[in-house]
Amino acid sequence: MRIVSVQSEYHIRAAVERRVNEIAQEAIERGRRSKVYLLGRYRKDSAYLPSTPKQQWVDVEFITVHSSKGLEADHVIVPRMTSETLGFPSRVADDPVLQLSMPGGDSYEYAEERRLFYVALTRARATATLISIEHKESAFITELVKDQQLEVLTADGSMSSSEVCPTCGKGFLVPRKGRYGRFYGCSTFPRCDFTRKIAKTAELRA
Repeated sequence: MRIVSVQSEYHIRAAVERRVNEIAQEAIERGRRSKVYLLGRYRKDSAYLPSTPKQQWVDVEFITVHSSKGLEADHVIVPRMTSETLGFPSRVADDPVLQLSMPGGDSYEYAEERRLFYVALTRARATATLISIEHKESAFITELVKDQQLEVLTADGSMSSSEVCPTCGKGFLVPRKGRYGRFYGCSTFPRCDFTRKIAKTAELRA
């Protein structure tokens, strides 16, 4: 499993295309065509589908996570793994999909969303790629980094910030600059106001 963090929503599609091209190259080396599912939490996530979904060595199909139950592909890409209202987990309280699946309610935080997330991950025979947005990371992303020590990559494949906030556990520590110098703050600010001063030696390296 890999986690990719991009700068904004407008970079998600490019990140999807980059991953699809990597899969295509791997398929060429193996000499076997690959099937890819782009799994969206909502139908509108189909906007991240590459401009040429069918290539010689890879076939990309968009379906919603809820519609993917029972299906499998060689690779899965889940775009927009964010903490936004229409991200993943969804923050829409009366989402009709959730109402159908658990009409009696569920007290566990994001319980049904977690089940959908598990469905998404288990559709992949080989790899699953999760794409998030900097400073808007999904709670599921921070949990994977914190509990499974997974690394976060930038769109170009280099390492990104992946230290989870020690106070709230729901955001990543990001460098900021204030009146007293540079410091680390939680990406969920103002919901979490944790800060940590950046040591002088670290500032010099930066």
